[in-house]
This record gives sequence, C-alpha cells and structure tokens, in this order.
Amino acid sequence: MDINLVILVILILLAIVDLTVGVANDAVNFLNSAIGANAAKLKTIMIVAAIGVIVGVMVSGGMMEVARKGIFNPEFFLMPELMVIFVSVMFLDILLLDTFNTFGLPTSTTVSIVFGLFGSGMAMTLIKIGNTTGNYSEIANYMNVNMVLTIIGAILLSIVMAFVFGLFVQYLTRLLFSFDFEKRFRRYGAFWGAIALTSISMFVMMKGAKNTEFMKGDFKVFFQDNMGLVFLYLYAFWTVLLLIIQKFTKFNVLKLIVLIGTFALAMAFAANDLVNFIGAPIAGLNAYQIANATDNPLTTSMVSMQGKLPADTWVLLFSGLVMVATLFLSKKARSVATTTISLGRQDEGYERFESNAMARALVRMTYGVFSEIKKLIPPPIVRFVNSRFDTTKFKPVLDEKGNAPAFDLLRAAVILFVSAGLISIATYFKLPLSTTYVTFIVAMAAALPDKAWGRDSAVYRVSGVLTVIGGWFITALFATMGAMIICFTIYYGEWIGLLGIFALTAITIYRSANYHKEKEEKHRAADEKQRKEEGSKEFANKKVMGDVSIFLKDVTTIFAKSNNGLIGEDLKNLRKAKKKANEIEKEVVVLNSNFIRLVNKFEYEETEFANLAIRITISLQDISDKLYHSVSQNYKYVNNNHKPLTEDEIELLVELNSKYEEYTSLVVKSLSEYNFENYETIKRLYSEFNSSTSELYRNQLKRIKKQKSTVRRSIIMLNLISDFEIQSDLSFKVFEFAKISRSHI
Repeated sequence: MDINLVILVILILLAIVDLTVGVANDAVNFLNSAIGANAAKLKTIMIVAAIGVIVGVMVSGGMMEVARKGIFNPEFFLMPELMVIFVSVMFLDILLLDTFNTFGLPTSTTVSIVFGLFGSGMAMTLIKIGNTTGNYSEIANYMNVNMVLTIIGAILLSIVMAFVFGLFVQYLTRLLFSFDFEKRFRRYGAFWGAIALTSISMFVMMKGAKNTEFMKGDFKVFFQDNMGLVFLYLYAFWTVLLLIIQKFTKFNVLKLIVLIGTFALAMAFAANDLVNFIGAPIAGLNAYQIANATDNPLTTSMVSMQGKLPADTWVLLFSGLVMVATLFLSKKARSVATTTISLGRQDEGYERFESNAMARALVRMTYGVFSEIKKLIPPPIVRFVNSRFDTTKFKPVLDEKGNAPAFDLLRAAVILFVSAGLISIATYFKLPLSTTYVTFIVAMAAALPDKAWGRDSAVYRVSGVLTVIGGWFITALFATMGAMIICFTIYYGEWIGLLGIFALTAITIYRSANYHKEKEEKHRAADEKQRKEEGSKEFANKKVMGDVSIFLKDVTTIFAKSNNGLIGEDLKNLRKAKKKANEIEKEVVVLNSNFIRLVNKFEYEETEFANLAIRITISLQDISDKLYHSVSQNYKYVNNNHKPLTEDEIELLVELNSKYEEYTSLVVKSLSEYNFENYETIKRLYSEFNSSTSELYRNQLKRIKKQKSTVRRSIIMLNLISDFEIQSDLSFKVFEFAKISRSHI
C-alpha cells in the first residue's frame, strides 16, 4: 500500500479532529463577552455565533494559503516530503491545541500552525540537505526565518496595544456612564453605541468580508481611498438607528451591540482562521493530485504549489457545519471561555489559578505606583472619579436562573468593539496579529478600570493572565520542537513511525477527554458551593453547614493519614497528605465565600448572625492553616531521615488519633444532619480530650528529662499534641457557632 495515500487519508481525518480542537480553543474569541455579560440566553448566543461561522466560511473565498505563506518554499521539496511535513503539522497541532483545551487555556491557532510548519519544514530541510549536498548554509533557500521573527514581534506589539487601548477606552467609558449607567445611556448612549457599531462594521468589511465580491472592484477602491468618509456614513447610520430604537422601543441597545459584535468576530474567525485547521490537509491533497497527474509522482517538482490552493465550496460548508457542531457540543470550548470570563469577572470567589512570585511583585508594584500618583491628584478630582467607579449601589441584572453576570453589558460592548477596531487597523496596515491575543488582552485590560481585580483577587487573576501569556510563547516553542520530532519520526520510522504517532495522538485525546471530564466535575462542585440561589435562609444555612461537615471530615482524614505516615515513616503517604492539605486551603476559600454570600444575600434582623459567620470563617481558615503546618512538619521530619518515634510515642499518637476521630466524627455527623441534640455529648468529649493533653505534655517532658527522646523527636511530639489541642478547640468553636447561628435563622 502506498504510504502517501495513507497519509492523505490520515490528513483528512486529522482535518476533522483539528476543526473540533481548534474551534474549542478559538471560540473564546467571540463567545466570552456575550456569555460573560448574559447578553442573551446561551442558546441565542450560540445561534448568533453559529450563523457568523457559517457566513464566515462561505465568504472565505476558499483560499487555503498555508503552503504558500512563506514559512517554507514548496518547490524545493518532493511530494512525499511535503506529505510528511503536512501530516506532522496536523499531528502536532491537534496534540498541542487539545492540551491547551484540556487545561482551559486559550492560545493562538495561527501561531500553532505557523510554528508547526516552521518546525516540520525545518526538519525536512535538514533531512534533505543531509541527504544531498550537506551544505547547511542553504537552509535560507528552503525556509523564511524573517516571517517567524515578524510574527514574534507582532505578538509582543499586539499584547501591548490591546492592553493600552482596552484599559483606556474602558476607563473613559466607565467615567462617562458609571456602573449605574441605564439613565445616562438612555440620554446619550446612542452616540457612544454608534462608535462601537461603526468599529464593528468596519471590522466586518476589512477582516470578515475581505474576500467577497462585495469587497472587490470599484467599491473596494472607494472603500480604501475614503475610509474616513465611510466611517462617518456608518456612524451617522448607526446613530440614527439607535436613537430610533431607544425612542420607540424598550430594547436594550447594548445587547444589540454585543450580539452584532459576537456575529462579526465569529464571521471573521471562520473566514480567516479556517486555514489553520484544514489548510495543511488541502495543501497535502493538492500536492498528491499534482504529483499523481504526472508520470513520476515521487520525483515531480512541486513548483506549482506556489500558486493558490482553492478549496471546494462543499468542503468549506462541511467544515462550517463541523465548527458549528463543536460550538454546541464541546465542553472544552466552554472550559476555555470560562477561564477568560473567570479572570475578568466582577465578583470575588473561587480562583482557578494560584499566586506566584511574579504576580505578587507586579500587584505590589502597581498598587505602590498608583498610590503615589493618587497623592498628586487634587482631592475633588479623586472624589469625582471615585463616585463614577463606585460599585456599592450597583445591582447587576440576574438571569432567569438568578445568576449574576460576570460583568455588565457595557464592558462586554467595549471588549468587542475595541478588539474589532484594533484588528481592523492591523488589517489595514497589513500587520500580522492573533485575534486570540487581542481579544484576551482587551478583556483583561477592560477588567482593571472596573476594579474587577481587587486586593483580594488581583494576585490570582494576574497569575492566571501570566499563565495564559506564557502559554502563548510555549505554543510557539512546543509547536516548532514538536513538529520537528514528529517529522523525523515519520520520515525515518516510515510505517512504524506514522502508525506510532497516530496511536499516540488517539490515546492522548482519549486520556485528555477523561481528565477534562474529571477536572470539570471538580470545578462544577466548587462553583456549586459558591451559588446560594435558594430562597430560604434555613435551607441556605443548612447547605453551608453541610459543606463545613465535609470540610472537617476531610481535615480529620488528612490529619490521621499524616500522623500514620509519621509513625510508619511512609514518605509516599505523607506526600499525598501534604498535597491534600494544599487542596484544603483552596476549599476553605470557597467555604468562607459562601458564608459571606449568605450574609449578603439575606437581610437578617440581627447583626449577631453576621458576627457568627465571620467567627466561623476565621476558625475554618485557622483549621486549614494548622493542618498544612502539621502535615508539612511530619513530612519534613521523615524526609530528613530523623530517628523514628519510640514505642511509647507511637502508642500515644495512636491513642490521640483514635480519640480525636471519635470526637470529630460526632461533630461532622451533627453538622451534616443539621442536628445539635448531641451537643452535651460533644462538649463532654471535647473537655475530656483537652484535659488529657495537659497530662500528655507532662509525660513528654518526663521523657525528655530521662533522655528517652531526642530533641527533634520531642519537639515534633509536643507540636503534634498542640495541633490536636488546637484542632479540637477550633472544631468545637465551629460547632458552637453553627448551633447558635441556627437560632438566628
């Protein structure tokens, strides 16, 4: 069997798979604003985006230009070599994008395919030169390194420009309309909205519809020569239309702007990024057809590959349908969108990213700089600006399920029209950039003036943004290196290499799907803990107490596992306990958020409940902190190979574990059942447990005096006794606070 024919079949299969993983990643570009602002029902948003995708693929002109984009020169390669290059790119693209989708991180499909082509093209160039002249200075004839450098420069420039414009426009918009913007927007919102819709319209004509008959001939010449005039005509049209809508209807024009912007970005995405998904397979098909139309298909020159590579209309339509199906069915697409939305959401709560040193330094430096700048501004101006950015009286519009949007429609509109405007300008000046980079950075920049990144969340949000940006550069690096490795493997491994990479890709996608499912279930559980949609105070309080019981049960289990690991010098279990203790620290953030939300959601007749909630949150945080400290000290003791515990100390620790588990199991049961009838029993066990610890301290000191225990061993035992005492005390406080809080419901 001809291996090139098999590669062609694999390319077609990979094209379908790449459409799904590519759309899952790029969907965030046009979905996050509408979904984040609850601009319409999710089904409506998806339908608008789907129409944009279908229109986009049909006006793309059918030009799949991957093979002639200048990354490598196809005339220097033979058909079998090009087939290996293209299939290597597709394998790499799917593996890379699926990995990013699994972790919910947006990246650029353009960068992935371009650097994949560079890597596989470079690998084949090295192979070809090594097999012929051996003169590696000829690489410049095969590859266009300048194009790669241009793309890297464009990435950096697009990040800076998107951040500056996103921040500036959102700041001015919020200064103009404030958060409570409905009345002001009814007065002069049409003039602002017309700017947004004009920018989006220009974007559609310059980016989305650039290959249509509409944008050719005399109109194209007129449009390019009179862009300022076209902008004024469009602005006048949209101003009049919005004024009419506001005057004679109750329709929210901001929703119109967001939905039109969603359609425009979806259209442009499909029209311009479709090449990233099916360009290489179509180029491979063309190479195979050109070669097999000659007498010597394996040695025929591929010089004709320099021309345009048209795609059949039915191929484009089928691709569009696959992309639309992915929009509606892909859970990974929603994960990527959720990442961007959560990083820019207005409220606080569970954060998906941990803080890091760079994020902490940036946040600290930023607050320091703005604090100094603020001192130079006259107080009246500061008071005026603060009044425009005051969120205390702002109440977001809830959807039909009672959920608040991640941000309001005003910010969503800004994100869309600034993104569209920047991409339009870059298109006019023929500057290469990534729509993913622009839309993501604009969304993040727009969150800053809205104070979405407060003192309690900024460091986590910045960490998330740095992670995403770092992932973009990792995309370029991994795409280059990965494509080279795959190309070498297939070329030298032939059938074995090809089938091996195919099997690896299939297994990776299968395993990543399972991993993503498990991860999303955890996130769903965490999000569920934050939602307090129930209408009953008692029901909401009962649910929170149920979450606390689960938390205390997990703490008890980890505490016992850590102490048993110390007794048995089991480093593996201690490492697991330490990891679990770290996860507990994340859980307590959600629990505490739930308590605060509970207090804010319901209007309590007495302030005592709020005081109790605060005391519970402090106690839970202390339990989490103490647990991590205890587990860490046990791990460190065993990891440093210190002397094992004596039989007396082991017996003491086992006894403490047993008594502590008996006591906490009753606390957990009482909280989970929301039943405090066994209060006296729990109080007695708590008193007995704490009374025994005093005797334990004295016994351990006797061991020290009799030199039956080393200094380090004595210290860890004293610390553990203290840990048991503190944990039991904190657990009883939570139990008591919970009992009292019930009487205030």
